[in-house]
Amino acid sequence: MKHAKNNPSPKNKYSATATIGIIITALAVVLLISGAVMFFVSNKPASQKNPPKTPSSATESSSTAGAATADSAPTSRPTTVPDFTLPAHTLPDINNAPQIFIDFLKEGGIDPQTIAGSGAEQLVVVKSNGSSADVCFFEIDGGMWKIDSSISCEGNVGAEGTVKPGEEGESSEATSKGFYPIVSAFYQDEAPDTGLDTVQMDSESFSGLSDDPDDYSCGFMYDFDSAGSGINQFVHSGSTPTTGDISINSKMLQSYLKKLDSDKKPYILII
Repeated sequence: MKHAKNNPSPKNKYSATATIGIIITALAVVLLISGAVMFFVSNKPASQKNPPKTPSSATESSSTAGAATADSAPTSRPTTVPDFTLPAHTLPDINNAPQIFIDFLKEGGIDPQTIAGSGAEQLVVVKSNGSSADVCFFEIDGGMWKIDSSISCEGNVGAEGTVKPGEEGESSEATSKGFYPIVSAFYQDEAPDTGLDTVQMDSESFSGLSDDPDDYSCGFMYDFDSAGSGINQFVHSGSTPTTGDISINSKMLQSYLKKLDSDKKPYILII
């Protein structure tokens, strides 16, 4: 009797193969999905990892906006009004002035307030001794009166010395004591180098004077008449007593003319 071979049925053979294929396919799908997820996570935008913080409430939002507005608002400042008040005239420091200056003022009966009231910033002092005199120049420098000893010199006054206006012994040959404004420089032919206003005069202006007419080539004038009549006295060159004017040597006269300045309201004090 022949026996048939024990071959598996085709149906069973194919069922095992299909099962293995399904398993392999499922594993491949799982690996593919896992790879895709890892790629997506690793390439996620930073902005999504750390999203900006938003105010938790409307109150927080409004308070933040209010703070920004307060910081950016301009600071209010008071309005400053310019002060157009002019400074008062400063009284020169007499206490620190040379002692000789203080002594001259006392001898001439002039107090510091008189000097300040005149506005004088320059002062020529003529200290007489008979018909001769010592002549000194003072000027305000740095708020104080200072002497310029480089132009201190000897000079002359009237042949009969000095006298207070109106006192006994007054004559045309005496020089009047007092505190007078220097008004201008004068000259006949050539204007001098000076800071004073200048006036040209002719020889007739000096007619009748016993002084040498050549002594009046230039010099400066002071107003010795408090009544304002315009009568002036002269400071001119010369080496002898005068008929009532004041004289110094020509070289020193030029130095005084250069120093004197109308803008500094110069005065002369004769004592």
